[in-house]
Amino acid sequence: MSRKWIYSLSGIIAVMAFPISAYAAEGEVRGEVLQVGLNSVFVFVAAMLVFFMQAGFALLEAGSLRMKNAGHVAGKTVLTLGIAVIAWWVLGFGFAFGDGNGFLGTIRFSVRR
Repeated sequence: MSRKWIYSLSGIIAVMAFPISAYAAEGEVRGEVLQVGLNSVFVFVAAMLVFFMQAGFALLEAGSLRMKNAGHVAGKTVLTLGIAVIAWWVLGFGFAFGDGNGFLGTIRFSVRR
């Protein structure tokens, strides 16, 4: 295994373990605080996967058309990413983290802080 993979793997493990150590209270981890930390890590990892997915779509689409249209495809991909971020802000945050039942949130849409 190369050093690059070892460093990447250790970085991923550190990010995954961070909420447990950051929210520890006197050596104990309370269940609710731990759940918030794990939820935050999951959302962060999912967001990073979406960014990589957008880059993959841009490369796939740019590779399947003529060179003169590659800039247009890149702009379209950035535009769809912007629309997805705004949609997450308006709807997704309330569904994911709003108070409601254990499955679906019913408040905190378009959160302003």
